[in-house]
Amino acid sequence: MVFDGLFLDAAGTLFELSEPVGHSYARIALSHGLTLDPDSLEAAFRRAWKATPQPLHPEGFVPPDDDRSWWLAVVTATLQTTSGTTLPPEVIAPLFDDLYHHFAQPHAWKLFPDVPTALEQLAQIAPLHILSNFDLRLIPILEGLQIASYFKTISLSSQAGASKPHPRIFHHALAKAGIPAHSALHIGDEKRADLEGATQAGLHAYLLDRPHLTLATLAENLLSHDDSCLHAPATGVLKRPQNERG
Repeated sequence: MVFDGLFLDAAGTLFELSEPVGHSYARIALSHGLTLDPDSLEAAFRRAWKATPQPLHPEGFVPPDDDRSWWLAVVTATLQTTSGTTLPPEVIAPLFDDLYHHFAQPHAWKLFPDVPTALEQLAQIAPLHILSNFDLRLIPILEGLQIASYFKTISLSSQAGASKPHPRIFHHALAKAGIPAHSALHIGDEKRADLEGATQAGLHAYLLDRPHLTLATLAENLLSHDDSCLHAPATGVLKRPQNERG
């Protein structure tokens, strides 16, 4: 199958944290006088992430704070759950500022080993684009990890006003790239956000499952004209004759 564009998720697909999130929280909290257990912070963060509804704004509205307030809610819940107390704003605010800044730095993240070569190969198939539940901090991260130049457009949930799996962010990304849904492929690592969200919005999709299914696996398959690993849009089933090429 010929695609007009490949859309890639960012965190979890192209790169991951350089250290566990609980360790980052514990280290930065300690610099503010709070001694908190990294494992407890990790668990509290995961719970807060799932319990805090993803940002969804009125259509056409771009949040002026780049969805920073959403992150403040997640961080506040994480810290207060772990500490077992209600922390005052004068404690939360500077600690949150440091955490928010830390995760904007490229050194807080690391590329998956297969990414550089896979991006080179995928760029031979179709133009590449970013489609991510992230905010504007992603741009310097991509630049610092030296992969920004691969992407023609960058579509962010904080700019679209909706997060995956909401169809609005997919439509926003497609319009920005000038590509129809039926000729686009979305690549990500989360079943609900990336696979189900993309196919329900009319895109084809590929779900990563490292170490078994990687970007390198996808690049190899597509370059050899094997699209059997792809998921079709929700309206149909992708089937490819064995002798079809192109």
